Amino acid sequence: MSRLRGRGFVLLALTAATTALVPLVPSAAGHAAPAPHLHSPLGQAAPPGAHHHGAPPASALGPAAPIGDPESPAPVVDLARSGWTATAGDEETAAEKGRAHLALDGNPSTFWHSKWSNGPASLPHSITIDMHRTAVVSGLTYQPRPTDIPNGRIGAYSIATSTDGLTFGAPVATGTWKDDGFVKSATFARPETARFVRLTATSEAGGRGPWSSAAELHLSGPANPGAHGAWGRTISFPLVPVATAVLPNNKLLAWSAFATDGFGGSNGYTQTAIMDLTTGEITRRRVDNTGHDMFCPGTAVLKDGRVLVTGGSNDRRASIYDPVTNEWTSTTGMNIPRGYQAMTLLSNGDAFVLGGSWNGGIGGKDGEVWSAAGGTWRRLPGVPVKTTMTDDPAGPYRADNHQWLHAISGGRVLHLGPSKQLNWISTRGDGSITPAGTRADSTDAMNGNAVAYDIGKLLTLGGATAYEKAPATNRAYTVDLNGGKKPISARTGDMSHARAFSNSVVMPDGKVAVFGGQFTPVPFSDDRSVLTPEIWDPATGRFTPVASMAVPRNYHSVANLLPDGRIFTGGGGLCGGCTTNHPNGAIFTPPYLLNPDGTERTRPRLISTIPTRTAHGARLPVRTDTAIASFALVRAGAATHSTDNDQRRVPLTYRQTGTHAYELAIPTDPGVALPGTYMLFALDMRGVPSKAALLTLN
Repeated sequence: MSRLRGRGFVLLALTAATTALVPLVPSAAGHAAPAPHLHSPLGQAAPPGAHHHGAPPASALGPAAPIGDPESPAPVVDLARSGWTATAGDEETAAEKGRAHLALDGNPSTFWHSKWSNGPASLPHSITIDMHRTAVVSGLTYQPRPTDIPNGRIGAYSIATSTDGLTFGAPVATGTWKDDGFVKSATFARPETARFVRLTATSEAGGRGPWSSAAELHLSGPANPGAHGAWGRTISFPLVPVATAVLPNNKLLAWSAFATDGFGGSNGYTQTAIMDLTTGEITRRRVDNTGHDMFCPGTAVLKDGRVLVTGGSNDRRASIYDPVTNEWTSTTGMNIPRGYQAMTLLSNGDAFVLGGSWNGGIGGKDGEVWSAAGGTWRRLPGVPVKTTMTDDPAGPYRADNHQWLHAISGGRVLHLGPSKQLNWISTRGDGSITPAGTRADSTDAMNGNAVAYDIGKLLTLGGATAYEKAPATNRAYTVDLNGGKKPISARTGDMSHARAFSNSVVMPDGKVAVFGGQFTPVPFSDDRSVLTPEIWDPATGRFTPVASMAVPRNYHSVANLLPDGRIFTGGGGLCGGCTTNHPNGAIFTPPYLLNPDGTERTRPRLISTIPTRTAHGARLPVRTDTAIASFALVRAGAATHSTDNDQRRVPLTYRQTGTHAYELAIPTDPGVALPGTYMLFALDMRGVPSKAALLTLN
C-alpha cells in the first residue's frame, strides 16, 4: 500500500487486499441473492472491495482497512496562475527548450529541465515561482515530464517561500517523490503568506543522473467552502464503479464487469452494487440470470424509471433493472452486437442505440431502436454510423465509441459529438441522418463530455482527437438548438485544465461541474491526472476551480448528481491487480450548499406532498417553507465512460398562488422533458437548492 500526500488529500493505492469471503446464497429468481450490507454513512470510509483479477468467487466482502485518511489536511483549491513567472537556477537552452516558464504554460508536453548539454549542472536544482502578488499558499503540485522519458523526475525535494524573492525562510515542506509519472503533491506544514515559492530538487527520483525537470507546477491555497465546495471522505465500494445510474427510490446503482476489479471475455454475469443514499448502506450482488456481462455497455433510463443496459462484453444482450422489484430481467437482444455504444431514450419512450465497435466486430454499428411496447429491436438502415465517427487513427474500432446524443421531439436525436460533425437523426421508419454543421471550430473530442444545462442548450467540453495518447483540449463549446434547423455552436470560456476521460454533471442552478480526467488520455493510468474540478457558469461562460479531489478519476470513472444536490464521483481503473484501480467514490458538496466556515446553508424545503408520478402538461401545485426564486427538473443520470446522455436540466415556469405556494408548469413536449425519473428542486433567492422530490414524468 502506497500513499501520496498533498493538496489536501491522501491517496491510498491498493496493490493487494486480503479479505474474508462469505458465499452468496442463490435466490429463487436464479441469480445470486444480495450480499450483506456494508454499513457506511455517506461521506465516511467503509470496507473496500476485493482485488482479484479474473472471475472472483460469488462472494460478499468482510471488513478490511478503510480507504482514505481521516487526518488528511484541510481542503485546498488551485490558485489562478495568470501573470505568474518562473525562473530557475539553471535551465537547458542549447540541446532542447527547457526554460523555467514552460512549467507554467499549461502544456504538460513542454517542461523545464536543468542544464545537461556540454556537461550537466550539479544537484541541487531550483525553480522559483513569482506570483507577482501575495497570497496564502498551502501546497504545491508537481507534474513530472512525459513518462516516455523518465529522466529528471524529482526525487528528494524541499520547498521554501518568500515575500521579497531575496529572503527565503526554513523549508515549509520536504520529502521524496516516487519515480513515476503521476501528479505529485506537497502540503505545507502551515499556510504561508508569500509571493515567491521555490522548489529545490536534491535528487533525481530514479537515480539516473544529476537532472531535474517539471512539466507543470501549481500552487494551492486553503479552500473557502462557500466558494469552492467541500469533499466528504472516501467511500469504499465492493467493486470499481464503472457504470452508475440514479434510481427513483433514492439509491445509486453501480456495476463493473464479471469481476469486481477486472474485465475480459464474455462471462455472462455482472458484479453490481447499490448504495442507499439515505442510509449509506452498500449492497453487493452478482447478477447471473440475464446471462449478461454488462461491462462497457450502452445505458438509458426508461420512462418508468427502469434502467436499460445493452451490449458490452456480451455484445448482443440487453438487460433491464427494475428498482421497484430490485430485479434484473432480460429483454430481446440487439440485432447488431456492440460494445462502447451510445444510447438515449426517445421522446416516445423507445430507446435509440448507435455505434459500438469495441466488441462484436469492427464497423457497421448502424442505428437501431428498442420498442418499449414490445421489447424488440428494429434496425435503422437509414442511420449509418459512418457519418458520425471521429477521424481516430485506430479507425472504427475507436471512432464510433461513446457518442453524445440528445433526444428531442418526434423521436428525433441530435448527434453532437464527439466528432466535430453534428447530425440530425430521425428514428421513424427506416430512419434518416442529415448533417447539422460543425461544433464551431472544435476538433474531434473523443472522451469529452456533453451536458444539457437548459432547454435546447448544451455544453461540450474536453476530449481529444484520438481515443488515447493524443493531447486533450481545455476548450468548451455551447450548442444551442433553439435558433432553427441548424444548431448554433460557439466557443465559451476555456477550462483551466485540458482533460479527457473526465465526467460532467449539470446542477439545479444550471451550472456544470466537471471532475477528473487526464491531460493526455491513457486507459488504466493515473499519469497526468487532473485533480482540480471546475464549475462552468452559463451566465459568464467562465470556469472556476473548486476544492481539489482526493483520488484521480480517469478511465472508467463516473459522476452523478444526487437528489440532495450533492454530486457523487467514483471509480477508475478496472485493470485487475494494478495500482490504478479505485473501488471507491466520494461526494462533493457544491458551494451553493455551504457557508464560508463549512457549515451547511439553510436550505428551502418542499413541504407539500409531491406526487411520485405526473404527466406532461400537468400543473403541479407545491408549497415551500420560504420564498422561491426558481424551480428546475433534473433528469436522473446514468453514466459510464465519460458519457451520460440521460441527464438534462429543465427549468420550469410557474405562478405564485399564495404565500410560499406555487403552481409549476410541466412541459407539454416530451422532447423537452424526456419521460423518466426527475429530481424536482426549488431554489431560493440566494440560489440554494432544496433537497429534491423524486418523480416520474410519463
